[in-house]
Amino acid sequence: MFGVPLHRLIIYLPVVLSVAALAMDAWAAASGAPRAHAVGSRLSKWAALTALAAVASGFSLAGGSGVGSRGGVTGHAALGSAAAIVLAAFAYARYAAENRGEGPDEAYSGLWMAAEILAVVLVAAAALVGFGL
Repeated sequence: MFGVPLHRLIIYLPVVLSVAALAMDAWAAASGAPRAHAVGSRLSKWAALTALAAVASGFSLAGGSGVGSRGGVTGHAALGSAAAIVLAAFAYARYAAENRGEGPDEAYSGLWMAAEILAVVLVAAAALVGFGL
Protein backbone atom coordinates (compact mmCIF):
# COMPACT_ATOMS: atom_id res chain seq x y z
CA MET A 1 0.00 0.00 0.00
CA PHE A 2 1.57 3.28 -1.15
CA GLY A 3 4.83 1.40 -1.67
CA VAL A 4 4.95 0.35 2.01
CA PRO A 5 4.26 -3.26 3.05
CA LEU A 6 0.97 -3.56 4.92
CA HIS A 7 2.80 -5.17 7.84
CA ARG A 8 4.78 -1.98 8.47
CA LEU A 9 1.56 0.04 8.59
CA ILE A 10 -0.28 -2.08 11.17
CA ILE A 11 2.44 -3.34 13.52
CA TYR A 12 2.16 -0.35 15.82
CA LEU A 13 -1.51 -0.93 16.60
CA PRO A 14 -1.19 -4.06 18.77
CA VAL A 15 1.69 -2.49 20.68
CA VAL A 16 -0.19 0.70 21.50
CA LEU A 17 -3.55 -0.97 22.10
CA SER A 18 -2.21 -3.72 24.37
CA VAL A 19 -0.22 -1.27 26.49
CA ALA A 20 -3.24 1.05 26.72
CA ALA A 21 -5.49 -1.89 27.73
CA LEU A 22 -3.04 -2.93 30.44
CA ALA A 23 -2.84 0.66 31.72
CA MET A 24 -6.63 0.95 31.87
CA ASP A 25 -7.05 -2.39 33.63
CA ALA A 26 -4.29 -1.60 36.11
CA TRP A 27 -5.92 1.73 36.85
CA ALA A 28 -9.32 0.05 37.22
CA ALA A 29 -7.89 -2.57 39.57
CA ALA A 30 -6.17 0.07 41.68
CA SER A 31 -9.06 2.54 41.81
CA GLY A 32 -12.03 0.17 41.59
CA ALA A 33 -13.49 1.98 38.58
CA PRO A 34 -15.59 -0.56 36.64
CA ARG A 35 -15.89 1.80 33.67
CA ALA A 36 -12.14 1.61 33.14
CA HIS A 37 -12.39 -2.19 32.91
CA ALA A 38 -14.95 -1.76 30.13
CA VAL A 39 -12.52 0.46 28.22
CA GLY A 40 -9.70 -1.99 28.89
CA SER A 41 -11.86 -4.81 27.57
CA ARG A 42 -12.57 -2.98 24.32
CA LEU A 43 -8.91 -2.07 23.92
CA SER A 44 -7.77 -5.65 24.54
CA LYS A 45 -10.20 -6.97 21.92
CA TRP A 46 -8.91 -4.49 19.34
CA ALA A 47 -5.33 -5.34 20.33
CA ALA A 48 -6.03 -9.03 19.68
CA LEU A 49 -7.62 -8.31 16.31
CA THR A 50 -4.76 -6.08 15.17
CA ALA A 51 -2.15 -8.56 16.47
CA LEU A 52 -3.71 -11.33 14.41
CA ALA A 53 -3.73 -9.03 11.36
CA ALA A 54 -0.08 -8.12 11.98
CA VAL A 55 0.92 -11.78 12.21
CA ALA A 56 -0.96 -12.66 9.03
CA SER A 57 0.58 -9.75 7.12
CA GLY A 58 4.02 -10.59 8.52
CA PHE A 59 3.83 -14.19 7.36
CA SER A 60 2.67 -13.00 3.96
CA LEU A 61 5.55 -10.53 3.75
CA ALA A 62 8.15 -13.08 4.87
CA GLY A 63 6.88 -15.74 2.49
CA GLY A 64 6.67 -13.41 -0.49
CA SER A 65 10.03 -11.75 -0.02
CA GLY A 66 12.01 -14.84 0.93
CA VAL A 67 13.41 -13.38 4.15
CA GLY A 68 11.57 -15.91 6.31
CA SER A 69 14.58 -18.14 6.76
CA ARG A 70 16.76 -15.64 8.63
CA GLY A 71 17.16 -16.24 12.37
CA GLY A 72 15.95 -12.81 13.47
CA VAL A 73 12.85 -13.07 11.36
CA THR A 74 12.08 -16.49 12.82
CA GLY A 75 12.40 -15.18 16.37
CA HIS A 76 10.29 -12.15 15.55
CA ALA A 77 7.62 -14.38 14.00
CA ALA A 78 7.61 -16.71 17.00
CA LEU A 79 7.26 -13.85 19.49
CA GLY A 80 4.59 -12.14 17.39
CA SER A 81 2.63 -15.36 17.00
CA ALA A 82 2.81 -16.09 20.72
CA ALA A 83 1.69 -12.55 21.52
CA ALA A 84 -1.25 -12.82 19.12
CA ILE A 85 -2.31 -16.16 20.61
CA VAL A 86 -2.16 -14.86 24.19
CA LEU A 87 -3.99 -11.64 23.23
CA ALA A 88 -6.69 -13.58 21.35
CA ALA A 89 -7.21 -16.02 24.23
CA PHE A 90 -7.34 -13.17 26.73
CA ALA A 91 -9.82 -11.19 24.60
CA TYR A 92 -12.01 -14.26 24.17
CA ALA A 93 -11.99 -14.95 27.91
CA ARG A 94 -13.12 -11.39 28.56
CA TYR A 95 -15.79 -11.63 25.89
CA ALA A 96 -17.10 -14.89 27.37
CA ALA A 97 -17.18 -13.44 30.88
CA GLU A 98 -19.08 -10.40 29.66
CA ASN A 99 -21.61 -12.62 27.87
CA ARG A 100 -22.13 -14.66 31.04
CA GLY A 101 -23.13 -11.41 32.72
CA GLU A 102 -20.19 -11.27 35.08
CA GLY A 103 -19.25 -7.80 36.19
CA PRO A 104 -15.69 -6.57 36.03
CA ASP A 105 -15.13 -7.22 39.73
CA GLU A 106 -16.04 -10.90 39.42
CA ALA A 107 -14.54 -11.43 35.97
CA TYR A 108 -11.20 -9.65 36.18
CA SER A 109 -8.86 -11.64 38.40
CA GLY A 110 -5.18 -11.64 39.17
CA LEU A 111 -4.73 -14.45 36.65
CA TRP A 112 -6.16 -12.19 33.95
CA MET A 113 -3.77 -9.42 34.93
CA ALA A 114 -0.88 -11.88 34.65
CA ALA A 115 -2.07 -12.98 31.19
CA GLU A 116 -2.38 -9.37 30.08
CA ILE A 117 1.12 -8.56 31.35
CA LEU A 118 2.47 -11.63 29.54
CA ALA A 119 0.80 -10.47 26.33
CA VAL A 120 2.29 -6.98 26.62
CA VAL A 121 5.75 -8.44 27.32
CA LEU A 122 5.47 -10.69 24.24
CA VAL A 123 4.25 -7.81 22.06
CA ALA A 124 7.10 -5.60 23.27
CA ALA A 125 9.66 -8.36 22.70
CA ALA A 126 8.36 -8.97 19.17
CA ALA A 127 8.54 -5.24 18.49
CA LEU A 128 12.11 -4.98 19.77
CA VAL A 129 13.28 -7.93 17.71
CA GLY A 130 11.38 -6.62 14.70
CA PHE A 131 12.91 -3.16 14.87
CA GLY A 132 16.34 -4.77 14.57
CA LEU A 133 15.46 -6.38 11.22
